[in-house]
Amino acid sequence: CSSHAYAQQAAAPAGEEEPTTLATMTVTAQKREEAMQDVPIAVTALPEQLLQDTGVRDIKDLQVLVPGLTVTSTQSEAITTARIRG
Repeated sequence: CSSHAYAQQAAAPAGEEEPTTLATMTVTAQKREEAMQDVPIAVTALPEQLLQDTGVRDIKDLQVLVPGLTVTSTQSEAITTARIRG
């Protein structure tokens, strides 16, 4: 079976795998510093390069990148409301 042989070739030996380390994110949403993984709410962290590449200029532009975020303005830009589902 060629797919079985391919799977064996694609697997890296156990000694050659290197762990991946992610940067630690600190959240202050509950008025104290906590690690993002310990916060019981949904958090969307966006890298600066993604914001630049997608042309984000203000909070309204974030709607396309953040699930559940709705930003509305009524008569003027000064009266803007941000809502997050949940």
